[in-house]
Amino acid sequence: MSLKISLSTSDALSVSADVAVIGIVEGASHKAGPIATLAKALGPVVARTLKREEFTGKKDQTVEFVTNGALKPARVVLMGLGGNTLSEAQVRLVAAKATRSAQAAKATSIALEVPFGVEGAERAAAEGVVLGAYRFTKYLTGDRLPKSAVEKVTLVTTGRASKDLRAQVEIGQRIGEAVCIARDLVNEPPNELYPETFAKFCVDMCKERGLGCTVLDKPALTKKGMKLMLAVGQGSVREPRLVHMVYKPAGNKKPKKRLVFIGKGLTFDTGGICIKPAPGMEEMKGDMGGAANVLDHLEALIARVDEIGLETIQRFEANLFALLLRVTAERLEMFHDGRPLLLVFVGRNRIRIFNGVIMDRPKYAVAMLHLGIKIIFWQPKI
Repeated sequence: MSLKISLSTSDALSVSADVAVIGIVEGASHKAGPIATLAKALGPVVARTLKREEFTGKKDQTVEFVTNGALKPARVVLMGLGGNTLSEAQVRLVAAKATRSAQAAKATSIALEVPFGVEGAERAAAEGVVLGAYRFTKYLTGDRLPKSAVEKVTLVTTGRASKDLRAQVEIGQRIGEAVCIARDLVNEPPNELYPETFAKFCVDMCKERGLGCTVLDKPALTKKGMKLMLAVGQGSVREPRLVHMVYKPAGNKKPKKRLVFIGKGLTFDTGGICIKPAPGMEEMKGDMGGAANVLDHLEALIARVDEIGLETIQRFEANLFALLLRVTAERLEMFHDGRPLLLVFVGRNRIRIFNGVIMDRPKYAVAMLHLGIKIIFWQPKI
């Protein structure tokens, strides 16, 4: 079930939810605001609990109350915000922590008070909620599969819940979901996510969103002379792919500028196996995180098109042409017969690689050459 995020101007303590999370500024008065409302409903237990827990609103302090029907939320969590003015990033973090905590307590609905006076707070809170609710459960079964998840979040804000503000919340949710695409890909095991399946995921995503997508397989890479990239992947039975995704805002027939993202997509990387401890090898499936982030950049860009507006893009970016390219491969340090990967021919030039740790650099060079980006080789004087 997808997460539903709504916006409300009601008091967080008057919203029906499993948990209400309210941020408290350090040194806030107990005689006014949410603490006073809580004390009026629950009685002296509020003051005694705050004193026992030494809760003053310092950053990351939390204290929880069970309302037993005295208030609409079943439980209320006060979260310390510290004494300084919050940034947009801190609001995102507060929302993520609140959601993660509520989900751990098996709550399915949350009322979250958005900190006052922070520009873009509602959008940041929506992003944080999605990121905090994220769990990778694709391969979990039986008792390991979570029995509950956060399904509904009400963001409580001051002022008027205008159409623009609701649109900001929607954008925040979509950007959070874009990040979760990258998280899903990084969490996939390497026997499930390898260059071919990674490329297929990109193709399917681009078809769904009406984007351009070209995949270069081994014959195409060979034809283009992309020997550095082929060298990186030749130790594996999984053939490499180069995925070229293109987003063009409607109406831009001749873009004047290009914005390029290049992502490293090694679906499994044994680089430095000679010096890497055994537990470290388990994490090498995450070496495609750069390519995964290219995907979430693309998704986030699409999410913001309506907000930015085509005219604004044209004015500030001179007909923005977003070109996103992912280099996907699987790298082993040796051929199947045990020979090390040492020498690569590129045209008339030879590149000798003594240490496999640096072999991911050629992929970026290949991608840049494919896009027509000039590469300058610099030899420092020693």
